[in-house]
Amino acid sequence: MNGAHKFSKGGREKCNLQVGPYQFFKTLYHTKYGKFKVAKHAASGQAFDALLLDKRRLAKSPFAKSMKEDIAILKVLRHPAIARIIDVRHTANLIIVIMSQLLGVPLQVYCRTVGDAPHDTRSV
Repeated sequence: MNGAHKFSKGGREKCNLQVGPYQFFKTLYHTKYGKFKVAKHAASGQAFDALLLDKRRLAKSPFAKSMKEDIAILKVLRHPAIARIIDVRHTANLIIVIMSQLLGVPLQVYCRTVGDAPHDTRSV
């Protein structure tokens, strides 16, 4: 898993949601519009960071249109300091953005090492 999140008990951490081939586990971080979770591709076992956005909260936000544009832009960007968007999935209530791990490490480890972002930059 390339130094990714270590799944407890021999790789059998409890999956609390599955959408398509992605399984979602522990919540790493909460935002105003959703949360970051550890995700794993069911077939390959590769770990990712995932942003789960609540469509209802996002719809009430003035940032809804810019969020869609930002996701479209980030899908094509390739830079080691920017988490690459691997996939975007939709459910009835969620927009799920599957991202590569920043600099090859899980978001949780990165934040612990670098420190949390200032409060005003945390909102998505």
